[in-house]
Amino acid sequence: MLDALRNQAGELLTSPAPREPAALRRGEKLALAGAALVAGGWIFAFNLRRFLGLGTTSDLYVNLQLATSWLHGRFLHDEFFGNYLSVHGYFLNPLLALFAWPFGAPGLLLTIGLAAAAGLAAMAAILRTLGVPARVATVIAFVATLMPVSLQVYQVDQYGFQVELLTPALALWLASCLLNRNWPGTIILTLALQAMKEDALLVLLPVAGAIILEDALRPRGADGARSRWNRPAMVTIGLSVLVTPLLLALVRSQPSGDYTNLGSFAKVHAVDHAAINNLGTLVAYVAGNLRPWLGSHTVFQWLAAAMVGTFGLVLLRPHLLVLGILTTLTAWLVQGDLLWAPRFAPALAFLQLAGCLGFASAWSAGQARPGPVAFGRGAVIAGVLAAGMIGQFLFNPESSEVYRLAPALEISPAERAQADRLFAEYRRRGQAAEPVIVSDHLFRYVHDREFFWYARLRGRPRPVWILWDQQDRPLSVLRLYLRTDTSRDLSDYELVGQAGRFLLYRAWEGRPAAAPPQPVAISGAADGMIRLKVRFAAGRAGTTEPLLALGAPGRGELFFVHYLDEHRLVPGFDCLGLAVQTGGAIDYEAGKVYELDLFSGSLLAPAGGAPGKAQGHSGYEDFVHFGWNGREVLGTVAPAHLLGVGEIHPGYNFVRSGSAVARFSGELLEVRRGGYPPMTAAGTRHFGAVRLEVELPAAGTGEAEPLVVVGVQGEATLGYVRLLPDGKIKVGADFWSIGAFESEPVEVDRTKPVEITYSFPVFYPAPGDARWGGVAAGEQQRLRSRLQIRINGALAEDRAVAAPVPREPLLAIGRNPVGGSVVTERFSGRVLRVTRTPLESP
Repeated sequence: MLDALRNQAGELLTSPAPREPAALRRGEKLALAGAALVAGGWIFAFNLRRFLGLGTTSDLYVNLQLATSWLHGRFLHDEFFGNYLSVHGYFLNPLLALFAWPFGAPGLLLTIGLAAAAGLAAMAAILRTLGVPARVATVIAFVATLMPVSLQVYQVDQYGFQVELLTPALALWLASCLLNRNWPGTIILTLALQAMKEDALLVLLPVAGAIILEDALRPRGADGARSRWNRPAMVTIGLSVLVTPLLLALVRSQPSGDYTNLGSFAKVHAVDHAAINNLGTLVAYVAGNLRPWLGSHTVFQWLAAAMVGTFGLVLLRPHLLVLGILTTLTAWLVQGDLLWAPRFAPALAFLQLAGCLGFASAWSAGQARPGPVAFGRGAVIAGVLAAGMIGQFLFNPESSEVYRLAPALEISPAERAQADRLFAEYRRRGQAAEPVIVSDHLFRYVHDREFFWYARLRGRPRPVWILWDQQDRPLSVLRLYLRTDTSRDLSDYELVGQAGRFLLYRAWEGRPAAAPPQPVAISGAADGMIRLKVRFAAGRAGTTEPLLALGAPGRGELFFVHYLDEHRLVPGFDCLGLAVQTGGAIDYEAGKVYELDLFSGSLLAPAGGAPGKAQGHSGYEDFVHFGWNGREVLGTVAPAHLLGVGEIHPGYNFVRSGSAVARFSGELLEVRRGGYPPMTAAGTRHFGAVRLEVELPAAGTGEAEPLVVVGVQGEATLGYVRLLPDGKIKVGADFWSIGAFESEPVEVDRTKPVEITYSFPVFYPAPGDARWGGVAAGEQQRLRSRLQIRINGALAEDRAVAAPVPREPLLAIGRNPVGGSVVTERFSGRVLRVTRTPLESP
């Protein structure tokens, strides 16, 4: 009895002897082909739906460029990293040009489906080699391909594609060749896996090791004619051990890209902060940290995945449970998530192999005892499968998206339809040689064009086209990268189309801007605000259109309206170089006549005249007013521009603001100039502390740079910021005829916008002035005699100053027009927003 139990245990813990399976009958061939077609096709359909739904981002398109780069004379080169060999040895990737060149990004998605189908066929071949009938082998392989744990790899994620997703198929076919001791197949697949990535050793060792153990531990019987030691598997191990150091040395020897060094050793995050820069130090580090590795959450994830992913069959191979831990080493070394598809792909290959071996043993043992043991076998199998599927759903609940062919998307179908209509214009007009950048979820529209990444423009051609989703990435992000890496601004681009959250820009032509065709005549006075009578067009929902441009291309201001829908619009003002200001929603009717009053400090003087000299209106220099049928709908502050003759353009985006399209689509019934906004509104806006939101430069020289300058030469107050080399800043004010006062150093995060508020005596009316409103007399006197500066709301400088009030309170933002020995000429950062605080709360 003891011998019988020992024999049964031996049969369960080792697989049956490999044998040449019988040729598939017609029905079996059709069943296997149908299962592979359904599984692979289903996975391909899911990934294609996500692609079409704008749910894929960078990696799919990086790999597309890598796969086809050699066809353009640059081997393994992309526009994200540059020389990709400095990151990974992706030598298998160029072969994917077979799919990428004719089909583009969908061709790479097709390879995921083909890989899943090939993996299914490999598992069926392994099971048939181990004595499982063809139809049963097909069913088991089908379940193992579409089980939730498998979809953890094949449904990938928003990145869309990585070449490592081919690992399970290649590794399973290698296992099949090793079981059958097929030398040609072994060599080809071993080299193919090595060519996939430099860490392929971590899947080759477990797979070859598993087959070696199967052959070595199997009781001698029907396969007694075969050697106990599987020489092809030993050669696989030897080849991988020899090739891996060469691949690592090759990656290490390559010059890194323009932006960062992400080579294999640079990715290692040592838990003890050890220096790892070559293979020797890597091996020493792993050997010295076995306990932290084996006790890590990464290994726990592997054990849980192996248990549910094999439906418990891994218990029939406890030695393989330990051997498979090798597939977790990369995830542990980079301190990353094992379940990320490229890192989990080797683990999936191994657990699918372990599941096949365990099932073959269980099937063989069950077939040998068809009597009472066979009773209820179907119920037991169904129960095990159900328990395993529940465990796998807990492991990967997102797999339900694949079964329903309903990927989770951030962009709704209605919004996608808007994007399709808008970017069809780019597909129609854009040339393949014109560089283009897009925000993160719009790559689908440009995947076969001259595509670059908006965050990696240094050293790349200047973009001609921009496709942007302002909800996914604010325009401030686009402005920042354009300004930093290309010395351009959004004003260098024409907004040629807008649909809801989506914007389409094209670079203005290099020639000087021509005057607007059929310029609109402006009647009335030589100075003052512009008064428009307009009739808005219908069908402009989602579009932003210009009303009035002041200045020259790339320098000036733009009043505009943004149509929310057919009955609501938003007024806006863009002072190029500052953040765009918008008001609240306004109801309107297409075809109805409206009167608009538009004013900024640039309109104080006649075109071609000196700024700020209009008699009796010295409080308007920094004032911006947007009136709608007699009421103010937008009021803000902004520095004025000196307008030249012919630089006032109603209904035309002459300044080339990136905030609006080129022309107003409605009717300009009348354009008159003259008058000023109500003094109550102007006076309220003119008084109060000035609050600035600024983007500080990355490095500082310690010089005092201007932020707020008020007055004229000889009578001025200059608010400045001093950027210290240690990352801190000082803020201060220089009062002409008195001197400068500044704060102690303050720590700020220069990677984020900083808010600085200046309260000078000149920013307030004289005590007792009616414009103070309800402010107490004591508070009026205090504000009129103090300097206060706040950084991000915290008081940084506060002192009494007996400073004279400039008689001409002209305001300059980010520049110093009055001179002096303390403050430099211009702020080297960027002013994002300027507002005035109410008198009651300086």
